[in-house]
Amino acid sequence: PLKTMAPVPPSLLISFFESATASLNRHPYPSYCDPMATGHIPPSLDAQRKALLKIQVLSLEEAVSRYNEERGPDMDAITLEDAQGALKNSSFAVARGMEDAARCALVRAVLHAEKAWDSWVRRQESVENEERSRGLKDEKDIDLMSPGSIKEFCGLCSAAVNLPVVEKYLENGKDISLGGTTNQNSNSNANGDEEDLGEPKLTPPERVEYIHLLLLRAVGYRAAFAKTSMQKIFFPDEEDGNDTSSPDAELQEAFGNFLAATATAANKAATTASSSSPHVSTLSDGETRVISVQHSERTVSGEAVGGISAVTNDAVPLAQSMKEHDDDRQRRQLAMARQTAALQQGLLNDLNAMDEIEREKLLADAKDAHLSFLRHVSELHIGEERLHFLQSIDSDTQRLLAIYKLWEAHSS
Repeated sequence: PLKTMAPVPPSLLISFFESATASLNRHPYPSYCDPMATGHIPPSLDAQRKALLKIQVLSLEEAVSRYNEERGPDMDAITLEDAQGALKNSSFAVARGMEDAARCALVRAVLHAEKAWDSWVRRQESVENEERSRGLKDEKDIDLMSPGSIKEFCGLCSAAVNLPVVEKYLENGKDISLGGTTNQNSNSNANGDEEDLGEPKLTPPERVEYIHLLLLRAVGYRAAFAKTSMQKIFFPDEEDGNDTSSPDAELQEAFGNFLAATATAANKAATTASSSSPHVSTLSDGETRVISVQHSERTVSGEAVGGISAVTNDAVPLAQSMKEHDDDRQRRQLAMARQTAALQQGLLNDLNAMDEIEREKLLADAKDAHLSFLRHVSELHIGEERLHFLQSIDSDTQRLLAIYKLWEAHSS
């Protein structure tokens, strides 16, 4: 006869969710990066996900064992299979907390592993040789970065810039460390900010580019090639012609969310840095770059993400290489970044001030406008036809598009 699944009480499942969430929040542990710091290739994304799944399975086993012990030997025991079956049909609010913890744990683990490997690589004779030995792809292997890899990178990066440890790094250069520990290859300056040995202090947009470098390696590509690929796909010029097909709506949405999240994080970091450091407002070395973003679906500025010559010689911006800025232009850009951040915050404040019904209706309209925009863009040929469409978007639609992006980034 078929075995009947024993009823699993909600208290057991809630205990599992809470225990798994706590374990995921502690991942990765301080010694996790030791192998990468001595040259071992970081685990693949699949391996990282399996490690997180193992944490959750162990938490479930412990929750089941604990429950059975509390009930005593006279009661029918709940099996792991019973609990797994109950999980498939559960809809607890605490489950979302565990899922969020798993996403954050994955990004943290990837960043820490890649950071440790990068610190080791930069002490070797050739970064390029080490990247090739690792099997990272470039133009010698394929023509363009795959859509799946672009989505993976965009998802990781969008999540990464919202991690507290990354926010601190973008704002003040604090090393991305595990539980307050310091990477063995970093120093602290007079202000207590930790910087990599042999590297000058990076500006906020350059730190963003460094996060890009780490995550592009994590998805299997050399940074220069990957960024050139994305530039050809999303910002093609006349030389590219019709060699690249137009990205589908899902890919455009992933890239758009990535740009919005990155721009918001970089603007916030630049504004915080300018208000907390007396040096940022008087930049004069001729090499420092300040991010400038016009947040709108109408245009995506080629200067949305700054260059990063300080990190690696072959790292290039995602849209197009930024020219060197003089002091006056840098100050104008910083003022624009502040103004953009203020406008974004103003929109969010307006949304939060609305009653729930009014806000939900506006957000529904914004989502409809966003999907309509993506659908229309995907149907147009790259070039003059698409440019005319972008220039024809009215201000009301632009506002709805901006609201959708901001609220998505705010809610994620």
